[in-house]
Amino acid sequence: MLRNIFTLGLLFLLHNAFAQDSFNMTKLGQWDPNGQVYNDVWGYADGNGNEFAIIGSRQKVHFIDVTVPTAPTLKKEFTPSGQDSNGSVWRDFKTYSHYAYAVADEASEGLVIYDLSDLNSITQVYQDDRFFHRTHNIYIDNGRLYALGSYHPDSLIRNMVVLDIATNPANPTQIARVSLPGGYIHDAFVRNDTAYCSHGNNGYYIYDFSDAENPVELGNITSYPQSGYNHSSWLSDRDDAVIFADENKNLGIKYMDVSDLNSLQVLPSQIFKSTLEAPVATNSIGHNPFIKGDFVFISYYHDGIQVYDISDPNNITNVAYYDTYPINNNYSGSNGCWGAYPYLPSGIILGSDLSYGLYVLELAPALLPVELSRFTAKAKDEKVLLSWATSSERNNAYFDVEKSTDGIYFEKITRVDGNNNANQEIDYIAWDENPFNGVNYYRLKQVDLNGDYSYSKTEVVAYEAMEVTVYPSLVDQGQSLQVEFGKNSYTAVQLYVFDASGRMVFEQNYASMGAGEQLQIPTDGWERGNYILTVQNNQRNITRKFSVMD
Repeated sequence: MLRNIFTLGLLFLLHNAFAQDSFNMTKLGQWDPNGQVYNDVWGYADGNGNEFAIIGSRQKVHFIDVTVPTAPTLKKEFTPSGQDSNGSVWRDFKTYSHYAYAVADEASEGLVIYDLSDLNSITQVYQDDRFFHRTHNIYIDNGRLYALGSYHPDSLIRNMVVLDIATNPANPTQIARVSLPGGYIHDAFVRNDTAYCSHGNNGYYIYDFSDAENPVELGNITSYPQSGYNHSSWLSDRDDAVIFADENKNLGIKYMDVSDLNSLQVLPSQIFKSTLEAPVATNSIGHNPFIKGDFVFISYYHDGIQVYDISDPNNITNVAYYDTYPINNNYSGSNGCWGAYPYLPSGIILGSDLSYGLYVLELAPALLPVELSRFTAKAKDEKVLLSWATSSERNNAYFDVEKSTDGIYFEKITRVDGNNNANQEIDYIAWDENPFNGVNYYRLKQVDLNGDYSYSKTEVVAYEAMEVTVYPSLVDQGQSLQVEFGKNSYTAVQLYVFDASGRMVFEQNYASMGAGEQLQIPTDGWERGNYILTVQNNQRNITRKFSVMD
């Protein structure tokens, strides 16, 4: 069900038989115009089919359009103020809503925010060093930005700083500045206020940040096989395991079960690493892991992006790679691939190489999710309609419809029963009754009768709720009903009022409606009873109930 095992086996044999720079992964495009020194990469999708890469170089932050993956195109680049003549070797990026957040771990650039609402005119809307002058990495979860390894001249140590970006994404406020038991924190993954933290030479700690000013340590592991500089980690989709990398030569990547935080351990059978240069050299250096479904994508110095199947933690296998730095024949220095991003809805994979810039890659078809004959997501009224179809089914138990705000962490919103076995096309629908205001990511988790499962590709909906306030809810006969529009303007707006019998008692069309504009609907001659106001605009359709009194 999940993958064509025979095809994978054949490809693996061919891989072993012939030395090559790629396996089950193909380059679609590359962007490296100036031969600069590059660092991290992140991705962004706007919900309208446009996809972007955000990549850092020593002096700049570059925004690259990868909507056409074979032709990556620079759309905008910025040189943050506050940097010294060397710029920064270390940059990091994350996105929230239609904003990109950037930090650097040299000089005094502080936090920089870019507005991506108009991808043809990306603008910098914020830069401030009041929270920190520099920081090594950031992570965003539930409207909080976690700044890791932050430095400010007023502090004697490098702290974690937690910022609120939900209230006003373009103007953060500080929630907490804390020192953690593990000491300096190099990187972290955060999900639902639980932070999985890499503390360098001090090991790996997990904290509860529900109360950000008073985090609670949940567990730690400071000694484990092949331990070194604990660099970064990623949590599995099931929340039951992490993959972490120690940034040292000849140390493997670790799979660790985190379902019981009181007994954390790394099993030797669950340590793996790239051996692309074997037998000449085997001291490879893993950098950053990223989990997507049953795959972990790892950016490796010298060895490019390596992809492993982690569905069986005691038999983790290499299923794909692309060497972004093919001129190497040993592991001296720290050249090659810095970062990876496998979460764009199209399925393309972004990689950043210190020497060769941005790579746009794709996996072999045998590794891609099971294709449905159709899967779409579309905003309709105040909801999102999801529809899909299967051309045939075998042991299909059910579908979980999952939603995400960032295309990385998904949560189930509903379950739809499958038809077990079928030989004809079957249509399915589901509704998201409460879409997020902004970009919504959707995918299907198809589960077999035996519990095996696979994921569909991701569909994206840019949903903008129509903000309309209607008052009072009880209107005296002859009194006007007040209709007030929110912060956005709209075109082609229609207003209708229906009584309890379904008879239309009011209709009015407007070519445009400005932000904050107010309308009055007279109720003269209307009978006592319940009424429904409908406001329409393109695909938006909202209803509000009110009553008319004598």
